[in-house]
Amino acid sequence: EAIREYYLVELPADAVEGEVDADAVLIVGPVAFPMLPDEGEDLPHILDVPARSVDRATAAEHAAERLRAEAETAVDEGDEERAATLADVTYDVEAWGPVELRETRERLLALGE
Repeated sequence: EAIREYYLVELPADAVEGEVDADAVLIVGPVAFPMLPDEGEDLPHILDVPARSVDRATAAEHAAERLRAEAETAVDEGDEERAATLADVTYDVEAWGPVELRETRERLLALGE
């Protein structure tokens, strides 16, 4: 649920500098922690790790690619509720990193018109 709602973003391990014991890592996402998602009580413990450096541009592009794919699915399925949520997330992702999601947002918003 936290990944689906962009509280967390999954990245390939090579996008992170520092010791990583997995093929993929979770980082704090663009909509993280305004409030904890349901069943997210353990999320604050993600900060209990050794210092690492994340390439923000790579993280933002990864989140944007996933968001574009989810937006296409929401539009194709006519899912207005999901489209509205994803339209809001486009602003968060753009503020989070150097990506442009205006066209994606416009497609999502057009579904609700």
